[in-house]
Amino acid sequence: MGIDATALVALCDSVGVATACGPPLGWVTERLPGWQRHVEPDGFAFHRAPGAELADIRVVYLCHVDEVGAWIGPSAGGDGAFLAAPFGLTPASLAGADLVAQDYLDETGATTRPARAEVRMQRGPRARGLRWLGRRVHHHFASMVADQLVVHAEHLGPFEAVCTFRGEGLVDGEYVVAKAIDPRSTVFAMTEAARRLARADTACLFYMAEECSTPSVRKAARFLQDQLPALRLIVSGDSVEIGSVIPSAPESTAVMRLREKTDFIDPNIALRLRDRLRGDGMELPVVADSRASKTHFVSWVAPTVSMGIPARGQHTPRTRVHLAAIEHAIEVLTRIPSLLG
Repeated sequence: MGIDATALVALCDSVGVATACGPPLGWVTERLPGWQRHVEPDGFAFHRAPGAELADIRVVYLCHVDEVGAWIGPSAGGDGAFLAAPFGLTPASLAGADLVAQDYLDETGATTRPARAEVRMQRGPRARGLRWLGRRVHHHFASMVADQLVVHAEHLGPFEAVCTFRGEGLVDGEYVVAKAIDPRSTVFAMTEAARRLARADTACLFYMAEECSTPSVRKAARFLQDQLPALRLIVSGDSVEIGSVIPSAPESTAVMRLREKTDFIDPNIALRLRDRLRGDGMELPVVADSRASKTHFVSWVAPTVSMGIPARGQHTPRTRVHLAAIEHAIEVLTRIPSLLG
Protein backbone atom coordinates (compact mmCIF):
# COMPACT_ATOMS: atom_id res chain seq x y z
CA MET A 1 0.00 0.00 0.00
CA GLY A 2 2.97 2.31 0.59
CA ILE A 3 4.03 4.69 3.33
CA ASP A 4 2.59 8.17 3.72
CA ALA A 5 6.04 9.69 4.22
CA THR A 6 4.69 13.21 4.70
CA ALA A 7 2.57 12.05 7.64
CA LEU A 8 5.47 10.06 9.08
CA VAL A 9 7.81 13.06 8.98
CA ALA A 10 5.15 15.26 10.59
CA LEU A 11 4.83 12.75 13.42
CA CYS A 12 8.60 12.64 13.95
CA ASP A 13 8.89 16.43 13.89
CA SER A 14 6.26 16.89 16.61
CA VAL A 15 7.55 17.44 20.15
CA GLY A 16 6.76 14.94 22.89
CA VAL A 17 9.11 14.60 25.89
CA ALA A 18 8.36 12.84 29.21
CA THR A 19 4.56 13.15 29.66
CA ALA A 20 4.35 16.36 27.61
CA CYS A 21 3.14 14.40 24.56
CA GLY A 22 0.13 16.38 23.35
CA PRO A 23 1.29 16.96 19.74
CA PRO A 24 2.22 13.35 18.80
CA LEU A 25 -0.86 12.00 20.56
CA GLY A 26 -2.90 14.55 18.64
CA TRP A 27 -1.37 13.20 15.42
CA VAL A 28 -2.64 9.71 16.27
CA THR A 29 -6.14 11.04 16.96
CA GLU A 30 -6.23 12.79 13.58
CA ARG A 31 -5.00 9.63 11.88
CA LEU A 32 -7.81 7.59 13.44
CA PRO A 33 -10.92 9.74 12.83
CA GLY A 34 -14.02 8.47 14.53
CA TRP A 35 -12.11 6.09 16.79
CA GLN A 36 -12.93 6.03 20.49
CA ARG A 37 -10.15 7.51 22.61
CA HIS A 38 -9.37 7.25 26.29
CA VAL A 39 -6.54 9.38 27.68
CA GLU A 40 -5.07 8.99 31.13
CA PRO A 41 -3.06 12.17 31.90
CA ASP A 42 0.64 11.49 32.45
CA GLY A 43 -0.07 7.94 31.36
CA PHE A 44 -1.29 6.84 27.95
CA ALA A 45 -3.82 7.16 25.14
CA PHE A 46 -5.94 4.14 24.19
CA HIS A 47 -7.72 3.94 20.82
CA ARG A 48 -10.38 1.46 19.71
CA ALA A 49 -12.41 1.26 16.52
CA PRO A 50 -15.82 2.92 16.19
CA GLY A 51 -18.44 0.81 17.92
CA ALA A 52 -15.91 -1.53 19.56
CA GLU A 53 -16.53 -2.40 23.20
CA LEU A 54 -13.75 -2.88 25.73
CA ALA A 55 -14.94 -6.45 26.19
CA ASP A 56 -14.31 -7.07 22.46
CA ILE A 57 -10.57 -6.30 22.53
CA ARG A 58 -8.31 -9.34 22.06
CA VAL A 59 -5.18 -7.71 20.62
CA VAL A 60 -3.45 -4.50 21.70
CA TYR A 61 -0.59 -2.81 19.84
CA LEU A 62 1.47 -1.00 22.46
CA CYS A 63 4.49 1.32 22.33
CA HIS A 64 5.76 4.54 23.84
CA VAL A 65 5.27 7.89 22.12
CA ASP A 66 7.80 10.10 23.95
CA GLU A 67 11.24 10.99 22.61
CA VAL A 68 14.56 11.89 24.16
CA GLY A 69 15.03 15.46 25.33
CA ALA A 70 15.12 17.45 28.57
CA TRP A 71 12.79 18.80 31.23
CA ILE A 72 13.30 22.44 32.12
CA GLY A 73 14.01 22.85 35.84
CA PRO A 74 14.94 25.74 38.14
CA SER A 75 16.62 28.98 37.17
CA ALA A 76 20.35 28.82 36.49
CA GLY A 77 21.09 32.40 37.51
CA GLY A 78 18.82 34.59 35.41
CA ASP A 79 19.00 35.83 31.80
CA GLY A 80 16.57 33.15 30.66
CA ALA A 81 18.88 30.29 31.66
CA PHE A 82 17.44 27.20 33.35
CA LEU A 83 18.85 23.92 34.56
CA ALA A 84 17.43 20.97 32.67
CA ALA A 85 17.27 17.20 33.18
CA PRO A 86 18.11 15.25 30.00
CA PHE A 87 16.26 12.00 29.32
CA GLY A 88 17.75 9.26 27.16
CA LEU A 89 20.96 11.09 26.26
CA THR A 90 23.86 13.00 27.81
CA PRO A 91 24.03 16.76 28.42
CA ALA A 92 26.77 16.99 25.79
CA SER A 93 24.41 15.52 23.16
CA LEU A 94 22.10 18.52 23.50
CA ALA A 95 24.73 21.23 24.01
CA GLY A 96 25.30 23.09 20.78
CA ALA A 97 22.53 21.22 18.93
CA ASP A 98 19.64 22.90 17.13
CA LEU A 99 16.88 22.68 19.75
CA VAL A 100 13.30 23.72 20.37
CA ALA A 101 11.44 24.30 23.64
CA GLN A 102 7.73 23.71 24.17
CA ASP A 103 5.39 24.39 27.08
CA TYR A 104 4.57 21.27 29.08
CA LEU A 105 0.80 21.66 28.73
CA ASP A 106 0.89 22.45 25.01
CA GLU A 107 -1.45 20.04 23.17
CA THR A 108 -0.84 21.31 19.62
CA GLY A 109 2.76 22.54 19.35
CA ALA A 110 1.68 26.20 19.27
CA THR A 111 4.32 27.23 21.83
CA THR A 112 7.30 25.63 20.10
CA ARG A 113 10.22 28.09 19.87
CA PRO A 114 14.01 27.96 19.34
CA ALA A 115 16.25 27.00 22.23
CA ARG A 116 19.92 26.38 22.85
CA ALA A 117 21.85 24.49 25.50
CA GLU A 118 25.26 24.44 27.11
CA VAL A 119 27.06 22.29 29.65
CA ARG A 120 28.44 23.83 32.82
CA MET A 121 30.60 22.13 35.43
CA GLN A 122 29.35 22.42 39.00
CA ARG A 123 31.74 21.84 41.92
CA GLY A 124 31.23 21.87 45.67
CA PRO A 125 28.31 21.09 48.00
CA ARG A 126 25.74 22.69 45.68
CA ALA A 127 26.24 19.82 43.26
CA ARG A 128 24.25 17.67 45.64
CA GLY A 129 21.15 19.55 44.51
CA LEU A 130 21.64 18.17 41.03
CA ARG A 131 20.72 14.66 42.10
CA TRP A 132 17.06 15.32 41.17
CA LEU A 133 18.26 15.98 37.63
CA GLY A 134 19.69 12.51 37.37
CA ARG A 135 23.23 13.77 36.87
CA ARG A 136 26.13 11.55 37.77
CA VAL A 137 27.78 13.02 40.86
CA HIS A 138 31.44 12.20 41.44
CA HIS A 139 32.82 12.13 45.00
CA HIS A 140 31.01 13.85 47.86
CA PHE A 141 30.69 17.09 49.78
CA ALA A 142 33.35 19.71 48.94
CA SER A 143 34.80 17.68 46.09
CA MET A 144 31.49 16.93 44.39
CA VAL A 145 31.42 17.53 40.63
CA ALA A 146 28.49 17.37 38.20
CA ASP A 147 27.74 18.38 34.63
CA GLN A 148 24.85 20.80 34.44
CA LEU A 149 22.73 21.08 31.31
CA VAL A 150 21.63 24.71 30.98
CA VAL A 151 18.92 25.63 28.46
CA HIS A 152 18.19 29.11 27.10
CA ALA A 153 14.89 30.03 25.42
CA GLU A 154 12.30 32.78 25.53
CA HIS A 155 9.38 32.66 27.96
CA LEU A 156 10.67 29.76 30.04
CA GLY A 157 9.45 29.12 33.56
CA PRO A 158 10.72 26.59 36.07
CA PHE A 159 9.26 23.11 35.56
CA GLU A 160 6.87 24.34 32.85
CA ALA A 161 8.56 23.28 29.60
CA VAL A 162 10.57 20.62 27.79
CA CYS A 163 13.12 20.79 25.00
CA THR A 164 14.44 18.46 22.32
CA PHE A 165 16.05 18.47 18.88
CA ARG A 166 14.40 20.66 16.27
CA GLY A 167 12.30 18.67 13.82
CA GLU A 168 13.71 18.64 10.29
CA GLY A 169 12.79 15.16 9.07
CA LEU A 170 13.10 14.19 5.43
CA VAL A 171 12.95 11.23 3.08
CA ASP A 172 16.35 10.30 1.68
CA GLY A 173 15.81 7.71 -1.03
CA GLU A 174 14.64 4.51 0.70
CA TYR A 175 15.11 5.97 4.18
CA VAL A 176 13.39 8.42 6.46
CA VAL A 177 15.87 10.53 8.42
CA ALA A 178 14.50 12.33 11.46
CA LYS A 179 14.71 12.98 15.16
CA ALA A 180 12.26 10.98 17.29
CA ILE A 181 11.91 8.20 14.74
CA ASP A 182 12.67 6.20 17.85
CA PRO A 183 9.87 5.47 18.71
CA ARG A 184 7.67 7.20 16.14
CA SER A 185 8.36 4.67 13.37
CA THR A 186 6.57 2.14 15.61
CA VAL A 187 3.81 4.59 16.55
CA PHE A 188 3.25 5.15 12.83
CA ALA A 189 3.25 1.42 12.01
CA MET A 190 0.82 0.54 14.79
CA THR A 191 -1.51 3.42 13.97
CA GLU A 192 -1.53 2.50 10.28
CA ALA A 193 -2.10 -1.19 10.99
CA ALA A 194 -5.03 -0.39 13.29
CA ARG A 195 -6.45 2.04 10.72
CA ARG A 196 -6.21 -0.45 7.85
CA LEU A 197 -7.81 -3.23 9.88
CA ALA A 198 -10.46 -1.24 11.77
CA ARG A 199 -11.28 -4.44 13.66
CA ALA A 200 -13.45 -4.37 16.76
CA ASP A 201 -11.08 -6.77 18.51
CA THR A 202 -7.85 -4.81 17.89
CA ALA A 203 -6.80 -1.60 19.65
CA CYS A 204 -3.66 0.45 20.18
CA LEU A 205 -2.18 2.05 23.28
CA PHE A 206 0.57 4.67 23.31
CA TYR A 207 2.18 5.41 26.66
CA MET A 208 4.39 8.30 27.75
CA ALA A 209 7.67 8.84 29.58
CA GLU A 210 9.40 5.60 28.54
CA GLU A 211 12.70 7.45 28.29
CA CYS A 212 12.63 8.70 31.87
CA SER A 213 10.29 6.88 34.27
CA THR A 214 7.93 3.94 34.86
CA PRO A 215 4.59 5.23 36.29
CA SER A 216 3.08 5.81 32.83
CA VAL A 217 3.60 2.26 31.61
CA ARG A 218 2.44 0.95 34.99
CA LYS A 219 -0.81 2.89 34.52
CA ALA A 220 -1.13 1.29 31.07
CA ALA A 221 -0.65 -2.19 32.52
CA ARG A 222 -3.28 -1.57 35.18
CA PHE A 223 -5.74 -0.36 32.53
CA LEU A 224 -5.16 -3.43 30.36
CA GLN A 225 -5.66 -5.75 33.32
CA ASP A 226 -8.77 -4.03 34.67
CA GLN A 227 -10.59 -3.07 31.47
CA LEU A 228 -9.87 -5.74 28.83
CA PRO A 229 -11.19 -9.12 30.03
CA ALA A 230 -10.81 -10.79 26.61
CA LEU A 231 -7.21 -9.65 26.00
CA ARG A 232 -5.22 -12.48 24.39
CA LEU A 233 -2.09 -10.79 23.04
CA ILE A 234 -0.05 -7.63 23.57
CA VAL A 235 2.24 -6.65 20.72
CA SER A 236 4.84 -4.35 22.25
CA GLY A 237 6.92 -2.37 19.78
CA ASP A 238 9.88 -0.03 19.67
CA SER A 239 12.77 1.08 17.51
CA VAL A 240 15.90 -1.08 17.86
CA GLU A 241 19.47 0.01 17.17
CA ILE A 242 20.87 -2.28 14.48
CA GLY A 243 24.13 -2.80 16.35
CA SER A 244 22.40 -3.86 19.58
CA VAL A 245 20.72 -7.04 18.33
CA ILE A 246 22.03 -10.55 17.67
CA PRO A 247 22.05 -11.64 14.92
CA SER A 248 22.46 -8.28 13.20
CA ALA A 249 19.08 -7.03 12.06
CA PRO A 250 18.38 -6.44 8.37
CA GLU A 251 17.52 -2.82 7.67
CA SER A 252 14.49 -3.55 5.53
CA THR A 253 12.40 -5.78 7.80
CA ALA A 254 10.93 -5.59 11.27
CA VAL A 255 12.17 -8.11 13.85
CA MET A 256 10.79 -10.02 16.81
CA ARG A 257 12.78 -9.66 20.03
CA LEU A 258 12.78 -12.84 22.12
CA ARG A 259 14.92 -11.12 24.73
CA GLU A 260 15.20 -7.49 25.81
CA LYS A 261 18.43 -7.01 27.76
CA THR A 262 17.98 -9.51 30.63
CA ASP A 263 14.28 -10.26 30.11
CA PHE A 264 12.78 -13.06 28.06
CA ILE A 265 9.62 -11.86 26.32
CA ASP A 266 7.40 -14.97 26.18
CA PRO A 267 9.58 -16.98 23.75
CA ASN A 268 7.04 -19.82 23.49
CA ILE A 269 4.34 -17.37 22.41
CA ALA A 270 6.71 -15.50 20.09
CA LEU A 271 8.08 -18.55 18.30
CA ARG A 272 4.62 -20.02 17.75
CA LEU A 273 3.45 -16.70 16.34
CA ARG A 274 6.55 -16.54 14.13
CA ASP A 275 5.68 -19.99 12.77
CA ARG A 276 2.08 -18.96 12.08
CA LEU A 277 3.28 -15.88 10.24
CA ARG A 278 5.67 -18.04 8.23
CA GLY A 279 2.83 -20.38 7.34
CA ASP A 280 0.93 -17.33 6.15
CA GLY A 281 3.85 -16.36 3.90
CA MET A 282 5.33 -13.67 6.17
CA GLU A 283 8.85 -13.90 7.58
CA LEU A 284 9.73 -12.13 10.83
CA PRO A 285 13.38 -12.57 11.94
CA VAL A 286 13.89 -13.34 15.64
CA VAL A 287 16.67 -11.60 17.57
CA ALA A 288 17.98 -10.92 21.06
CA ASP A 289 18.47 -7.27 21.99
CA SER A 290 21.13 -6.01 24.39
CA ARG A 291 18.86 -3.04 25.10
CA ALA A 292 15.36 -3.02 26.54
CA SER A 293 12.05 -1.25 26.22
CA LYS A 294 9.55 -1.44 29.07
CA THR A 295 7.79 -4.52 27.71
CA HIS A 296 8.32 -6.43 30.96
CA PHE A 297 6.04 -3.95 32.73
CA VAL A 298 3.05 -5.22 30.71
CA SER A 299 3.98 -8.80 29.80
CA TRP A 300 2.48 -10.14 33.05
CA VAL A 301 -0.97 -8.91 32.01
CA ALA A 302 -1.35 -11.15 28.93
CA PRO A 303 0.80 -13.14 26.48
CA THR A 304 3.18 -10.64 24.90
CA VAL A 305 5.51 -10.41 21.90
CA SER A 306 8.08 -7.70 21.27
CA MET A 307 8.54 -6.26 17.77
CA GLY A 308 11.27 -3.88 16.69
CA ILE A 309 11.93 -1.64 13.70
CA PRO A 310 15.69 -1.41 13.00
CA ALA A 311 17.29 2.05 13.12
CA ARG A 312 20.74 3.60 12.86
CA GLY A 313 21.81 6.43 15.14
CA GLN A 314 19.08 6.33 17.77
CA HIS A 315 18.66 9.33 20.06
CA THR A 316 20.20 11.75 17.57
CA PRO A 317 18.71 14.46 15.33
CA ARG A 318 19.26 12.27 12.25
CA THR A 319 18.21 8.71 13.01
CA ARG A 320 17.77 6.59 9.85
CA VAL A 321 15.07 3.97 9.29
CA HIS A 322 14.39 2.06 6.08
CA LEU A 323 10.87 2.73 4.81
CA ALA A 324 10.53 -0.94 3.84
CA ALA A 325 11.00 -1.95 7.50
CA ILE A 326 8.08 0.24 8.53
CA GLU A 327 5.87 -1.18 5.77
CA HIS A 328 6.93 -4.71 6.77
CA ALA A 329 5.98 -3.97 10.38
CA ILE A 330 2.55 -2.75 9.24
CA GLU A 331 2.01 -5.92 7.19
CA VAL A 332 2.99 -8.15 10.11
CA LEU A 333 0.76 -6.24 12.52
CA THR A 334 -2.26 -6.46 10.20
CA ARG A 335 -1.91 -10.25 9.95
CA ILE A 336 -1.52 -11.02 13.66
CA PRO A 337 -5.17 -10.69 14.79
CA SER A 338 -6.44 -13.18 12.21
CA LEU A 339 -3.77 -15.72 13.21
CA LEU A 340 -5.02 -15.99 16.79
CA GLY A 341 -7.96 -18.10 15.71
